[in-house]
Amino acid sequence: MTEPEIVEIRVHGVSGTPPEDLLDVPLVAQQAGDGKAGFYKPRLSAEQRDPRTIDGKPATTGPRLEGYAWGGLTSGAPSRALWLLLLPFTLLNVAPRLRPGGRSERTLRLLWFFSRLLALAMTVLIVAAVAGVTVDLFAYQCAPGVPAGPSCSSARPGWLMHPLLGMSNEHRAAVGALVPLAVLALLWQLSGRTINNYEGIPIKTAKVPRGASDGTRPATRDGGPDDVEPTLGSRWMWENEYQVRRLRHLHLLAGFLTILWIVAYPLSGAWDGWRKWGTAAVVLYIVVMLLWPAYTGRRQSAVLFVISWAVWGILVAYAAVLAHTLIWGHPLPNTGHGGLPGYAGTAKAIFSVLIGLYLIFSALILFMSFRWAKVRGHDDPRSLWDGSAIVLAALAIFLGAVFSSGVYVFAAAWLHTGSLKPGFGEVTTAAKDFQVPDVIRDATRAYAVSVAALAVLVVGIALAFVANRIGRLVHLRKSPTEEYQQMLRAAYRGGDVDWDSNDAKARAKQVAKTFWLARRVDVAHKFLALVISVGVIITGFFTWLLIFGTDRGRSANPFINWHNSLNTLAAGSDRPKSCTAETSWTWARCGFLSARSLEGTGAYLAVLTIVLLVGLGAAAFRVARTRRSVGILWDLASFWPRSAHPFAAPCYAERAVPDLVTRVYWHARDEKDAPRRIVVAAHSQGTVISMATFFQLKAIDDAEAPSRPAGTAPVLSWVAFLSFGCVLRRLYAKFFPAYFGVPELEKLRDDVLSVRGRPPRWRNLWRYSDYLGGQVTAGPPPVHPSSDPIEVELVDPGWARPPGDTQLPRADMHSNYWRDPVFAEQVGVLATTVPAVPTEAPTDESADPRVGAAADGPVDAAPKRA
Repeated sequence: MTEPEIVEIRVHGVSGTPPEDLLDVPLVAQQAGDGKAGFYKPRLSAEQRDPRTIDGKPATTGPRLEGYAWGGLTSGAPSRALWLLLLPFTLLNVAPRLRPGGRSERTLRLLWFFSRLLALAMTVLIVAAVAGVTVDLFAYQCAPGVPAGPSCSSARPGWLMHPLLGMSNEHRAAVGALVPLAVLALLWQLSGRTINNYEGIPIKTAKVPRGASDGTRPATRDGGPDDVEPTLGSRWMWENEYQVRRLRHLHLLAGFLTILWIVAYPLSGAWDGWRKWGTAAVVLYIVVMLLWPAYTGRRQSAVLFVISWAVWGILVAYAAVLAHTLIWGHPLPNTGHGGLPGYAGTAKAIFSVLIGLYLIFSALILFMSFRWAKVRGHDDPRSLWDGSAIVLAALAIFLGAVFSSGVYVFAAAWLHTGSLKPGFGEVTTAAKDFQVPDVIRDATRAYAVSVAALAVLVVGIALAFVANRIGRLVHLRKSPTEEYQQMLRAAYRGGDVDWDSNDAKARAKQVAKTFWLARRVDVAHKFLALVISVGVIITGFFTWLLIFGTDRGRSANPFINWHNSLNTLAAGSDRPKSCTAETSWTWARCGFLSARSLEGTGAYLAVLTIVLLVGLGAAAFRVARTRRSVGILWDLASFWPRSAHPFAAPCYAERAVPDLVTRVYWHARDEKDAPRRIVVAAHSQGTVISMATFFQLKAIDDAEAPSRPAGTAPVLSWVAFLSFGCVLRRLYAKFFPAYFGVPELEKLRDDVLSVRGRPPRWRNLWRYSDYLGGQVTAGPPPVHPSSDPIEVELVDPGWARPPGDTQLPRADMHSNYWRDPVFAEQVGVLATTVPAVPTEAPTDESADPRVGAAADGPVDAAPKRA
């Protein structure tokens, strides 16, 4: 019998590595997939196999090379950066994934219910902001012929705006409502396309055995498609098409209802009752649907489809009657100045609901953190005391409020001046001339103060960083600290280094700098939390002013009185009353700190932030260097299914995991050729995709077990795993412990990639110089030296100059792992851990997967070293 050949499948990380670089050959040919993601092999036959050293003997034929290039799922045309306009949606979608570990079904159900309500409220906020621009500013406040109203005669383009401004209020309201409706239509079309390209991609394996949970998918150990939160081991983790479609229905429904509420608010008589009762009925429907497990589950349901269409039919009929009333009924007087009736109260109510939902969400996270602290391991990595979800949700709400408010005030300046690039003074004047709701004014003020405070904070952090760096460099001129001396001696313990020589001391200082920089990622999230906390405190202060400082006259609170005094204009003057006379601190109180100045500054900065964000995203998607710098943040966010917000960035794992599962399954069960042994070699974010793939294969093996023919081995018994630059423990176990925590990593090692009585089919290459990757069995920081056979340390950078070279080796850090000779050795070692004819696991339950190597002979008992 011919021994099965070995296939090495390389999976790249966040940098979007081209297939030519992934396989380290100039010419490649695509084997499967499409232009966004696919499997490639070297085109030249002489390069399709790479000779390896197996068991100390040169192999006559090396592993057959394949590469899975998935960079097109997260990069491509610069237009993809427009997804960053929906960044608040994406952040709210990720926030519940940052929850602490542990599974309490009741608490999880509450967490996801309020997470989805929070996401829904954010959609309503954005839609209300767009409606405010077109219905409040354009339809009501830009009325011509009203002396007290603002002048919009300069609005551009004139050929379109001038005829529209000549219409009546109700006609302009009907036209203005079309713009937020068009935004909803665009979101509907865009999300539908991404659902088909991502969530709609199935896993293609053998026929599903009988006993599946719904006749179309295998049953899982952790429940069926209506589980509140599937784990990596569930077949439903990456099958969310129907869930996303139903959540999209609710968000579109809520946005549509928001537009109708704003447009119909000025109508009196019977409309007032219909508007209130109809809105209450739809809100109740949305809440009930979010509480119904079948609705938020992942199973297709004809009943839910009919209900959704029935609700839409009723709401569209209501909208048709409203449109007829506005266009032909002429029910509204041409009052002009004063703002859209009810809009200010609606905006304030939406923001208050957002804050209330955020507080409930935060309380649930704190409760889960308290319970998780009792059972988690003392050395398990953690971030921000397991409160990262609270910080990320706060950032999402802050950005959503700021972006929507900034666009509103900036649109007022555009209507007032006709310029898409109005000056700072023009924005401030527009904010004064229009009747801007208090919640929008306070949001722009909060952002202006936040940017100023954060600038001071960042400068302070930078100065402290520089001072710390200078202090370290001064100290390292003598010798590295004791901690780094231990790291250096551990890293180069086999290099025969004379540590007392002057050359060794100078080189030690250089390498210690590299190691020190590589450790910064372990504390970076604390700086981010500090920056966000400052913004949250400032936002909370202005929220306090909004809720308790208005509608109550003069307050006993001196801060509120100060704020109101800056916002009160003197008669016939653009300056506040307190600024009509020379007083102390006039330059601050009547300059930057004045209410009008803060509003204009905040709006200007908000729009500038949006432009810069999209520009940075466009560069990240197109420029490799920029993508390596910021790509990890985007890939962390878009890795997760859209289970909270359906308009978040599309989940590339919904495509990548089925691709990889299907390919590995095909190699192990090829019906035309003999099955092949597979070594999945994954880098950085590729290790995350690979871990999800292995858990999916485990679920398939478990589902097939009752009906698998005798002599047919499980798919996973043909698979081994080589991880390098691995972010599983250093990043994902820290920030996403519920999915990638230490218990899940141990399960991957001892259950998924092990057969009882044999060592795990897993090796992890790591370096001290790597600023993202690290060990998977310990740390961070890394344990040095590591005695675990899984951990294979690579020396980087090289200590001495290579022969014939005048320069010292530079550090590869997070790159070029597969060019290290140890990489080739470990592929060969892993190939020997996969038996030529895999069999079922032994039935001896007492066998320990960490022992047994002595019985079968040691397999790489000690890590290979460079």
